[in-house]
Amino acid sequence: MFEFIKLQRTMCYGPYPVYNVTIDKGGNVKYYGEMFVYKSGEHHWRITEKKVKQLNDVIEDFGFRSFVYISS
Repeated sequence: MFEFIKLQRTMCYGPYPVYNVTIDKGGNVKYYGEMFVYKSGEHHWRITEKKVKQLNDVIEDFGFRSFVYISS
């Protein structure tokens, strides 16, 4: 089981969303929307234990842990 998952979209050229969202293994979600997003600012909510397990299963099935990052 993951400790937390973080997704971040950073600024680039054009009107693209800038935000980050973190989900911990307890189902706590922390979202911060910065630009070109539906909701700006910091927001918190919870997802169910079932949804956390589904998310973990998707990550495991995808084989994310076996990815090798290669910078160019």
